[in-house]
Amino acid sequence: MSPNYSPKAQKHKTLLACLGALVFVSLILTGIFAKNGWFPTTDTLTGERTGWFGRTAADKDQLVGPQPVQNFRLSKEYLYAGSRLLAVEDANANAA
Repeated sequence: MSPNYSPKAQKHKTLLACLGALVFVSLILTGIFAKNGWFPTTDTLTGERTGWFGRTAADKDQLVGPQPVQNFRLSKEYLYAGSRLLAVEDANANAA
C-alpha cells in the first residue's frame, strides 16, 4: 500500500520534479552549445573573438554596415565655469 500524501506534499513533490526536469534540460542544452562552439569565445593566441553561434567580428560588421561620418563645425562655443557662463566664442570671428 502506498501512504496517503496530503495535497501540500503532493504539490511539493510535483514542484521538485518539474525543477529537476528543468535543470536536466538546461544542462543538456548547455552541453549542446559547448560541443558545437556556439558560446562566445576569445582565442588566447590570436585574441580573435567570436560571438554567439560562432560568428566572427567580420560577420557582425556585414550585418550592421558602415556608419556615416558627420563632420560639422559649431557656429558658437559656450564656455562655462560650473553653472556660470564665462564667454561665448563665435567660430567665424577674428581674435584681436
